[in-house]
Amino acid sequence: MNLLDLLSPETIVMRPSVSSKKELFEALFEALKPQCVSDEQFEAARDAVWAREKVMSTAVGFGFALPHGKTHEVSGHMAVFGVLDEPLDYDGDSNEKVQLVFLLIGPKQESANHIKLLSQVSKLMNKEALRHSILEASSAEDVYGLLEQQIAPSN
Repeated sequence: MNLLDLLSPETIVMRPSVSSKKELFEALFEALKPQCVSDEQFEAARDAVWAREKVMSTAVGFGFALPHGKTHEVSGHMAVFGVLDEPLDYDGDSNEKVQLVFLLIGPKQESANHIKLLSQVSKLMNKEALRHSILEASSAEDVYGLLEQQIAPSN
């Protein structure tokens, strides 16, 4: 499995109007909702992300955050990618500003795949030229195309 298996233009949230991490997460969760098969699954996914975030911030540097969580309520991985207009004070202490956010939800029983996907995202977002191009993109389709160029399709 690779990231292209999880992403599409519909799972890319472009320039949501948000002023806090809570508002950002809510915008990302709304884009995640169509991937969920029930309200219970959706709530479990939200709870898993917030529980993980309470343990430690998922801001990883370079203006990027990787909120994620695992739950028994999902049978496969789901993802949403967000691109903000302006850097957001992610943790409320001004130490980390975030403009790109990749939200990942996975099944508890698939820890190895979850870690592999987190690693794929991290490697991608370490590419300064890609981050810059994504921030300059004007549509979700453009962002998807940029990611598609960087990610080898599954075999």
